[in-house]
Amino acid sequence: MRSVQDVGQLLGFADLYAREHPGQRVVWISDISRWLDSKGTSFLKLGIDWQTALLTIPTLPMPGLTMTISKRAHSFLTDSARHGLTVRYPDAPPNA
Repeated sequence: MRSVQDVGQLLGFADLYAREHPGQRVVWISDISRWLDSKGTSFLKLGIDWQTALLTIPTLPMPGLTMTISKRAHSFLTDSARHGLTVRYPDAPPNA
């Protein structure tokens, strides 16, 4: 099943990322995406359907963690931009 193969590859890259970043205790998919980009590649270029893999993980017999977070926290955690995310509020003064 292709989705299970994608999960295996996704977790394999998570392991490689964690080995290169031993000080980080949690690995986010956005971190792996940014890391792959820094190496000149991506999940797409590697033929990994990361979205299907993420949907498949909860259906597999493996430990997992479910978190409840705010929309703002979700924005920061899922940001894979090279230079990070900037959040602007309509009522904030200029350059705040």
